[in-house]
Amino acid sequence: MHIGAASPGDREGILRLYGEFNEERIASGVGDAQYKTIDGGLPWESTLDDEDCMTYVGKEKSFVAGFITLRLPEFNPFHKVGRLAEVDLMTVERKLRRRGIGSALYRAAEIQMKTVSVTHILLNVKVGNVPAMLFWSKMGFKKVSKTQFKRADGIEERTIYMVKKI
Repeated sequence: MHIGAASPGDREGILRLYGEFNEERIASGVGDAQYKTIDGGLPWESTLDDEDCMTYVGKEKSFVAGFITLRLPEFNPFHKVGRLAEVDLMTVERKLRRRGIGSALYRAAEIQMKTVSVTHILLNVKVGNVPAMLFWSKMGFKKVSKTQFKRADGIEERTIYMVKKI
């Protein structure tokens, strides 16, 4: 498995995985992830040239098995933690999970975050997503808060925020 920065050639694989991720969200009752931009594109496409956002893919030849996108937000709600990165989205092909792909993606992203002086990584997990909670806990993340809100489409989301010092 090769882990590296996403390129425009990875678009189809990322779109396929994004679709699978979104289907799982809808099936769980959480609803559509609504990550599309106004023009219908996906945010990661604009991040390929954005120095404040990075997408990494795990590939076998040209097959994209998983991806992770991290963002260096302009606003850091944790003023005392230094430079913060946030995991926007990480997903691995459903039938290839539990084979170390997600761990390899995250570790590669963490190494890259250290090179740009990031001190902490933040993410959120939907309440009830036990596999994600277990995965991120295994990666060293700790729960820091819980929130509940109603989206514009009326769906109520409950989220657990997790952070890791790197």
